[in-house]
Amino acid sequence: MLKGISESIDSAISDMVGSDDYPAITNIEANDDYTNFRVTVSSSELGLNESFSTLAFYMYGGMYSVFEGKDPGNIHIDFINGDTGEVIESANSDDLGDN
Repeated sequence: MLKGISESIDSAISDMVGSDDYPAITNIEANDDYTNFRVTVSSSELGLNESFSTLAFYMYGGMYSVFEGKDPGNIHIDFINGDTGEVIESANSDDLGDN
């Protein structure tokens, strides 16, 4: 079952790359338990759609952890400028509850 969920997440992530919804995303890499994502973009700052993609990554990491029987802990995302290799923005699911 966990393999099927992993394949489903990988497919969804692959579909995001270069899609009409996320035109600036050129590559997405995730660790084995989907708690760390590296998202390469073709711009020096995130657009609204790319910013909203963080919620999808939080959901993927959380869903995988639940089926794995673990607490997901923090889901971390780095958005990388494809031209410079620099991190242009990072997001952490732990920050969602902070005001």
